[in-house]
Amino acid sequence: MANYAEKVRDKVISTGDVTKVQDATFETISNSLKNAVEQAKRFATVLAKLKKLGLNQTSFDQIAMAGPEAGLAAAEAIANAGASGVAEVNELQKELEKYATKAGSTAAHYMYDAGIQAAEGLVKGLEAQQGAIEKQMLKIADSMVKAIKKALDIHSPSRLFRKLGSFVGKGFGLGVEDERGRVERATNALASSATSGVSREVTAAVSGGLSVAGSGQAATKVLNYYAGSGSSLSSEEELFAAASRARMVGW
Repeated sequence: MANYAEKVRDKVISTGDVTKVQDATFETISNSLKNAVEQAKRFATVLAKLKKLGLNQTSFDQIAMAGPEAGLAAAEAIANAGASGVAEVNELQKELEKYATKAGSTAAHYMYDAGIQAAEGLVKGLEAQQGAIEKQMLKIADSMVKAIKKALDIHSPSRLFRKLGSFVGKGFGLGVEDERGRVERATNALASSATSGVSREVTAAVSGGLSVAGSGQAATKVLNYYAGSGSSLSSEEELFAAASRARMVGW
């Protein structure tokens, strides 16, 4: 509503545009503004009269948006015709809108029918060329497959993926090689820990087997282990087992 009022207001004000006065002097500009003020006053009065008489919205909008210069004469003519004149204008405007609506509907249906016919023609045209279209589509698909094979260097197996696989394997090997020192240190530490533990157990077993309690004097004994045929004392574990057997028999 506010926007509509501003448009009408601007249209009225534009009639007093001082830059459009011909032979611009102060006197001509002043006279032009006085004339614009008089027209604006008459225009506002006649619009109020037409609204009171009940002029239809379409005609009222046309006059209001035309402004004083183009709309004042028509507005005053209708207003001077009184209520009967306004009623006649309203009835004629209603008839005009009825036939205008009918004409628009006819044109729209025609365009709709034309659109349907165009679509049907397109479908029939596509159906008539179905074989050629399918042939062209297959040709395009074949070209796409060839382009993809070329891009990926595919020759069953793909050379590109073979190269990528090679890169993966080389990368894995380099990674393992980079960590070789860490793995060796961890392995050596584990082996050293295991050997040290076994040695302490063997030493304790042999010392226990060689020590005797009694008079407070220790007797020195010699444990001779003779390996049987086809066997040998090849590890600390076997020595430990031999010392344990010696203690079991009270040696």
